[in-house]
Amino acid sequence: MGHLSFGDYVRKARAIIKRALPAFLPVAWINYIYRIWGLMFGSRELKRTLLVQKYDKKLLNHNIFLYRPHLFWLRNPEFAAVQEKWEHKGVPIDRRYFLWQLGKLSRSLQGATADCGIAYGTSTYFFLSGLGPSDKTHYLFDSFEGLSMPSKLDGIAWAKGDICVAEDVVKNNLRAFDKCLFYKGWIPSRFAELPEQNFAFVHIDVDLYQPTIDCLQYFYPRMSTGGIILGDDYGFMSCPGARKAFDEFFADKSEMLFEIPNGQAMIIKR
Repeated sequence: MGHLSFGDYVRKARAIIKRALPAFLPVAWINYIYRIWGLMFGSRELKRTLLVQKYDKKLLNHNIFLYRPHLFWLRNPEFAAVQEKWEHKGVPIDRRYFLWQLGKLSRSLQGATADCGIAYGTSTYFFLSGLGPSDKTHYLFDSFEGLSMPSKLDGIAWAKGDICVAEDVVKNNLRAFDKCLFYKGWIPSRFAELPEQNFAFVHIDVDLYQPTIDCLQYFYPRMSTGGIILGDDYGFMSCPGARKAFDEFFADKSEMLFEIPNGQAMIIKR
């Protein structure tokens, strides 16, 4: 065993604390402790992210956008109307807008659409809002029990059960969309129940290596020409396993993996 650095001890301590806290503290308290821990001992990038989240929420109360307020899309009236109707937690505004745009793009693509990993349904809401009235079936996959057990490839950011949102909460959040079919269970256990078909768009937001690989192995061969696979976690240091899964899977494929500055990555099926 080599000598452990201070950073190694900090990461190990955080992992132990993260596994122990849910047994005796409310989720809101745990999230507060994580933020304080990140601001004290986190990397420079993590500290920056936490501060941006903190001040972004305060500014939004006054309709001020911290994210480059001079950009046209922040004042897009159609998107603003969609944004105004969503009152739940979820992804930041730049990823919301991108998903909304991909929904509009998917109108002309052949096949069904799918989400793997749903949380509160924020990504689904903005994608389907962009897609608009459509005869496409949208398949949603989630354990509704949080994340599965992370492996060594997934780092220390996650613990089993993280990001747990009840199925009835998600269904209520997405009640406006009548083409949604929910498949509760651990990925990939429910994939075999789907009819054989092509897909126009698949959103993979499962954070960990193994479910990401499982999603890619199932959906990639079934993508329509021009179909889009979007990886939500690719650019985040908290999700090294998800990044590794995409890199490994597409290493011998003809499609280019396009990394997006907001943390997502996508491919367009040839």
